[in-house]
Amino acid sequence: MLEQVTVAQKQLGYLVLARKYRPQKFSDLVGQEALVRTLQHAFSSGRIAHAFMLTGIRGVGKTTTARIIAKGLNCASTSEPTMEPCGQCGPCLGIAQGRHVDVLEMDAASRTGIDDIREILDSVAYKPVEARYKLYIIDEVHMLSKAAFNGLLKTLEEPPPHVKFLFATTEIKKVPVTVLSRCQRFDLRRIEVSEIASYLDHVCQQEQVDAEPHALKRLARASEGSMRDALSMLDQAIAHDGGQKLTASVVEAMLGLMDEGRKVDLLEDLLYGRIAEALHLHDELFCSGADPVSTIADLAGLVHELTRLKIDQEFPMEEKFPSDIAKKLLDIAAAMDIGVLVRLFDMLEKAFQHIQLSEQKKAALDMALIRIAYTSVQPTPGDVVRMIQENKSQAIDAQPKTKPEPQNETVSTQSLPNFEAIMAALDDQREVTLSREVMRYLRIEQCRDGYLEMGLADGAPKDIANRLKQFLHRYTGSNWVVSVVQSIKPTEQERQEHLKEQLRQRVVESPFARMLREHFPGAQLTDVKEIQQTQTPQTRRAADV
Repeated sequence: MLEQVTVAQKQLGYLVLARKYRPQKFSDLVGQEALVRTLQHAFSSGRIAHAFMLTGIRGVGKTTTARIIAKGLNCASTSEPTMEPCGQCGPCLGIAQGRHVDVLEMDAASRTGIDDIREILDSVAYKPVEARYKLYIIDEVHMLSKAAFNGLLKTLEEPPPHVKFLFATTEIKKVPVTVLSRCQRFDLRRIEVSEIASYLDHVCQQEQVDAEPHALKRLARASEGSMRDALSMLDQAIAHDGGQKLTASVVEAMLGLMDEGRKVDLLEDLLYGRIAEALHLHDELFCSGADPVSTIADLAGLVHELTRLKIDQEFPMEEKFPSDIAKKLLDIAAAMDIGVLVRLFDMLEKAFQHIQLSEQKKAALDMALIRIAYTSVQPTPGDVVRMIQENKSQAIDAQPKTKPEPQNETVSTQSLPNFEAIMAALDDQREVTLSREVMRYLRIEQCRDGYLEMGLADGAPKDIANRLKQFLHRYTGSNWVVSVVQSIKPTEQERQEHLKEQLRQRVVESPFARMLREHFPGAQLTDVKEIQQTQTPQTRRAADV
């Protein structure tokens, strides 16, 4: 699996991880299963194209794949092309070391002209010296000039049977369609975060480096799907760590990223309009080395993942974050309306573009945080329309015959110290639907003025937490923190049904009920109600006696 190196290379010193762990077989390629499957069928059936176009972002294995194909075509351990090159024969070793006479590698970024292509065209007619095929690997082929592409067309369309072309490019749109139509195209996809993290863990084990799984995930996410970038950053992180345990904090300090826990805290402050807390936290992050551009980009990425989670309940949040942070994000997603998250993402994207161009990035980010935090607690356009419609319907239903009293639209300053007070407020404001849903679906864990922690029963409306939060804000005039957690406590409806069942049991077992059953055989108890009696003067005198 390791790249073959010469004695001279070993004497030069340290070999970077991206080269040391470069794949040498198709089975070593990470995250490119579709490519490997297609090539496997082509090799086994003998339907091997004369030209391959490998495209994808940097560091996903385009040039590496071209070299493996070259080894598979020319491996001397078999009489036919193979998907399992031995890696030990002369052609395999020569190709791995970049010195095989029949495999020409050319960097089109530095050799772009027709004269460079003419060298290839002049040698195409000659048969290979040692190998089965003569191969031309042209990296960054999109950099060739128009004249160079035109000079290549005829040979590319009808090459000699002993010639194969292998092209690699990161800019497939810049390659002329006349060239693309003559090649078999393979799109190498971005590698998943989980796959990169798993491979980094394998490399750390081989290098005897102790690394936290979360640190490797941070490197994998920062690589943006590029395995080479991930290995280069791992190399740097090991050197930065000085041989100690590789932790997430080391990676974050090296890359200028925010600590993920504090990143979630900052996002939470923005969502709940806590401007002063958000600015203080940003000051701390900036002093610890977090870059403002990276900070705003991280926040935008976090909001994107929250929005995905809001839409798709099976979004793998636990795989992307530590368990405690994932739980906190789940709570935030449950409490937030999707309209708020979409609006927040748009504002973060605009702030990102502005901060990139600003000469005072710290100040620009401060102002962006103030603007975002202020806007987050404002109602969305959908909320405004709903409130207008509700006010209109209430005004029509309550149309008085006499002069109407002014509507109480001022913000109340009342406090709601417990759940009973919240239920009373819902009844007072005639929030019939919301009151019924609160009784049926909410499992109250904690309740105090300004804070409500609750679980949700099965079947609860997805927006109940946000609607209740908006009602509490309108009623009390202050921002409430409404947190959704896992809970096994009973809902208010379940509690009342339990109390009613206990009352029914007491009635059934009472002497009066037994007497009724004796006098009226077959009688059934259908309902039980507790009647609060008011004391009259006669009952008070009787009680005193």
